[in-house]
Amino acid sequence: MEFKPIAGTAKDAQLIEARQFAMRLLAAAMRIPPHLLDPSARGTYQNVETQTLEFLTFSLQPLLTRFEEAFTRRLFTAQERRRYYAEFLVDGLLRADTRTRYEAYKTAIDAGFMDPEEARERENMPVRPSPIREPADDGATRRVPNPERRALPEEEVHVQLVRSLEAALRELLVREGDEVLSLVEAHVDKRADLEHLEVALRDYYAAAAAWIGSLLRNPFGAGVQAALGLGIKRVEEAIAQGVLPKTTVTAETAGRIRERVAERVLRDYVAQHAAVSQAEILAAARLAASDSHLLEAVERVVTDWVDGRAAKAAQLQAAIVRNETARAVYREAGATKLRWVANEGACDFCRGLHGKVVGFDQPFVAAGETLAGPDGQAARPLVARTPRLQPPIHVGYACVIVPGG
Repeated sequence: MEFKPIAGTAKDAQLIEARQFAMRLLAAAMRIPPHLLDPSARGTYQNVETQTLEFLTFSLQPLLTRFEEAFTRRLFTAQERRRYYAEFLVDGLLRADTRTRYEAYKTAIDAGFMDPEEARERENMPVRPSPIREPADDGATRRVPNPERRALPEEEVHVQLVRSLEAALRELLVREGDEVLSLVEAHVDKRADLEHLEVALRDYYAAAAAWIGSLLRNPFGAGVQAALGLGIKRVEEAIAQGVLPKTTVTAETAGRIRERVAERVLRDYVAQHAAVSQAEILAAARLAASDSHLLEAVERVVTDWVDGRAAKAAQLQAAIVRNETARAVYREAGATKLRWVANEGACDFCRGLHGKVVGFDQPFVAAGETLAGPDGQAARPLVARTPRLQPPIHVGYACVIVPGG
């Protein structure tokens, strides 16, 4: 029998220490926290988290910043760099444990600078519709208990339509901005003659109407098709409730409605889009003091288009498409009255119209009519410049109309 010691010798221990020291030297040279190379490195839960933050701040971030600057400089033109930039998202490295994250979300939501839906988005959770809110008799918002409520079909269609329209509008505005800048640059030496620039812009948008309509035709058509199905469903519900006489919207009729509404809303938007663009460009041109200032002013305008105009226009047009289509379906079904239904979380203006019933061709809000502001304040009213036969009355909400009883 031969004796063999179980424990390591002092020589072995010294070799292990030498290897650990070498790994620490290597970690220091590469700016890496020791625990990433040496699992046996001493560290508690708290200081490992701190070391990870230091690794991001002092090791990775300088490299990431150089990459970001190089990507931005080499991949984008000078004009594109006003709209786009490269950025590494490092939120995953800073991601805390579940309990800490949820406590941070709760603090942010209680403080009022974050919404529950924003927290859900950061956790990659699907959007959850808020509880139904309906106007009470006293004008306040009443929360209707419904913890298992699912999104209404109109809401789902609205969200999908907004996304498709916004994507198409962003593509449109990027191309439009590039072409408008090229046009203005060709006329900088003629800045004193603003009439010449105005004529050039008018000619440009007259020719651009074809490709603008072609780019938006599919999202507008898909939106009308989806809204058409919802309108027919609302008609069936109204028939079951006795609000409408028994009738059928045939496939042939639905096809005519689809073509007619899609063509009308698209034509109206293209004309409106061109008018708004020309007005903003000419307003910037009139304020420019020199040719260089003219280019800078127009460049700021077209940059703002992509950043803000696409989202607002998508919200507004999505509501118009839904309600124009619904109105056409209700007319074919023989509806003689319409009822306004405010969406959940609606503003004071829309809540004031919730449940209002009017004749089919009568406006919910007459031209020049004043709607009281928040809490009935007359100091902050909303004045309708044109008759409103259907929603929306302003950008940002997705109220609907249904057959009225």
